[in-house]
Amino acid sequence: MTTLTAKLIWTKLNEDTRFLGKPVSIREAARHFFEAMPVVLADFLDRPVTVTNILEAKIVFLRYTIDNGICGATLSGFSDAFLRGLDKDFLLEIMRVQMDETLSKAEILLADLPTIIDQSGLSDQEILLNPDSGLNDEARRLYQSGELTVGGLLTVQPYIPAILSRFHS
Repeated sequence: MTTLTAKLIWTKLNEDTRFLGKPVSIREAARHFFEAMPVVLADFLDRPVTVTNILEAKIVFLRYTIDNGICGATLSGFSDAFLRGLDKDFLLEIMRVQMDETLSKAEILLADLPTIIDQSGLSDQEILLNPDSGLNDEARRLYQSGELTVGGLLTVQPYIPAILSRFHS
């Protein structure tokens, strides 16, 4: 498997249409957060891909981004003309509250995940191989082969906001 590096993360992100759908200024503002993935998610890289491991990694990454100023970085990607005189401090606080709420919901989901999966009657495999899982074709193929780790997933599809987003939104 390919070694996960900041350069690889950025290259792969710029091949993902979901990421490319974001404004250039926002993508650039978030660049260093995504490029930090190999370090931030180091404890997850060798774990097998499961719904639980993906959700745990997403929570760790989201916490890292919140704690390290993603809201301010994202807001800086908007022009003053776009913001039309809105108070940036107020907008920043709204963004932080929304991200904290998202994180709280994800943590609650993670705590209840075994029960939720059990009650759904679906296996991890059925969830992850479903086209709505957010995994791209290459990631699904690697997962089916039994060779996909979280690090491997990030080498083929680092835009983790899109992975399992329908499952926990």
